[in-house]
Amino acid sequence: MLFGRRDQTNYSVNNGALVIDASRLKDNERLELKYSQNGYLIAIQKIKVSLFDRGMDGKAETDIEPGSVGRVFYNGTSWMACNDGESKILASQRVVVMAQRDLTLLVIPTI
Repeated sequence: MLFGRRDQTNYSVNNGALVIDASRLKDNERLELKYSQNGYLIAIQKIKVSLFDRGMDGKAETDIEPGSVGRVFYNGTSWMACNDGESKILASQRVVVMAQRDLTLLVIPTI
């Protein structure tokens, strides 16, 4: 899951709380939260992404669970894509390309 500078969230950790405030990030920076297989937060990493204009869309070639990687067809080419949304992307569903990290597109499902 990625957070941009306009995002803020709170997490409960045992009996404490973790507040993530990304307001000081630059437009091309995101915080990436990594989880263990058991669903525990294990790392927070700042990454740089290439930004796309909103509205650039593609089409999912595979089902992609939230936070997982699959494939999308975008701009005439098949790409690896990470579902950066909260809901599952189904094959053939339209997606919005939000950013690019290395050779992987960050996408969210369209409504």
